[in-house]
Amino acid sequence: MRNAKKAFICLLAALTLFSLASCSSGVETGPKLDSNIARVYSAETGRSRFVLNGALLDGEAEGVAQIDISADGKACLAWVRSSVYYVSEAGTVPFGIGVTDAEISFDGSTAFFLQDGALKVYSAADDSVRTVEEGLDSLVQLAVSPSSKCAAFTASYPGDGFGYSSKLYKDGSLTPVLEDKTAIVIAVSDDADIIYYFDTDSGAFTVRKGGEDRVISTECDSLSSYNFTRDLSEVVYITGDKINRLFRLSDGFDTELGKGFGFPLKTDVYSRSIITLYAYINDVDSFTNGLWLLRTKTDSGYLYDIVRIDKDGGASEIVGDAESYKVSHDGQHVLWSADGALYLNGVGNKASKIAGIAADYEFSSDGSHFWYLDELGDLYCAKTGKKPRLTDSGVREMAVIGKYCIYISRNGDGLYRSSGIGYEKLWDNAAYIDTRCGQLLIYSDKHETDLGTEYTLTVTPDGEDFDTRFEGVMP
Repeated sequence: MRNAKKAFICLLAALTLFSLASCSSGVETGPKLDSNIARVYSAETGRSRFVLNGALLDGEAEGVAQIDISADGKACLAWVRSSVYYVSEAGTVPFGIGVTDAEISFDGSTAFFLQDGALKVYSAADDSVRTVEEGLDSLVQLAVSPSSKCAAFTASYPGDGFGYSSKLYKDGSLTPVLEDKTAIVIAVSDDADIIYYFDTDSGAFTVRKGGEDRVISTECDSLSSYNFTRDLSEVVYITGDKINRLFRLSDGFDTELGKGFGFPLKTDVYSRSIITLYAYINDVDSFTNGLWLLRTKTDSGYLYDIVRIDKDGGASEIVGDAESYKVSHDGQHVLWSADGALYLNGVGNKASKIAGIAADYEFSSDGSHFWYLDELGDLYCAKTGKKPRLTDSGVREMAVIGKYCIYISRNGDGLYRSSGIGYEKLWDNAAYIDTRCGQLLIYSDKHETDLGTEYTLTVTPDGEDFDTRFEGVMP
């Protein structure tokens, strides 16, 4: 959920937004992502290796891998064309070639993949691959339950014509489901008592619980997306006209949250299923008492609105028409920019202007303070609610890892570190830096070879340990 931040064409006319205190009493947060796997590719060897929170994992993939990471960031699927690998702390497991679709479960313990017409499942628990079913023409959609206890899928088979069928895979057995519907599965509970699906005949987003169907909306289409809580008790779905609506399964409650492409800010721990329809499972019990983002596209980029969903499902605006944003891990502060200027909303404070122009900005991991970089290359640090203090000048780019701001000087490409008071030089010849949850990637010693541009890559999980280093790396 992991989000693009681009310029926009509108500016908030005045700082008359709700304060975070007045609108967000009782704001809750769910788990926050603290791990992430990064890919390291060497052109000389033609292979990709993988790093988790600064630690090199066993095994490698042949070629430049593209990765699809699990909800907790500790496992991933690595794609090299039609070859797929399962990567985790236990090492790298190849699935082989001929894979057309593959998805990793919410808990990261299993992966389903379609290989040469056979649907297969990999279990990390016993490092095994089992065939679920053979003879598929294509996989339309896959829904793995939150704890990987079962999976529902929709597929087309020879002889189906333009139709398709849905089946449930549970306890090693296959059972047809939704036989009376032409439907695409979207989500399934661990006990398979709940199945959300899209009825393609009626165009209805529907839930089947205990064998009984309830139509949630007839306003969704093929471009709609669906965000579920981890127990599937709530879903925020986006209609064809981009309206976000919150549905609660227990009592059928349904309410509007706002317009735009939406996703939760209460947590950034989520899985995704995106073969045909976009469905996400988020690591929260409820979306209420949390922050929600609404993104709308403009001619020049995106605009962002942040709303708070109260306990009754009502949506109150916190920030509107921002060009970019950052939310502290505890959900109590929001940094955001409008027309390049930087603003802060904090508990007990109305929106206040921090800087006329901010090229970049970021909270510390605990949210107690933040750094920002202005257009002149001046780097500032401030505790929330306090006046910013100049850290250094002539800064080209910055990133925050743990309690530190790591940055590169504009002249000389020196790499520096600051904890908010003063700074120290780490080394020369830094080219650029790249942030991942749980680790920071620092590319240095840029040089040209017959194979292309290469770097020395240093990976740090905390801004203190710089022992993990690779030579001859290509981004």
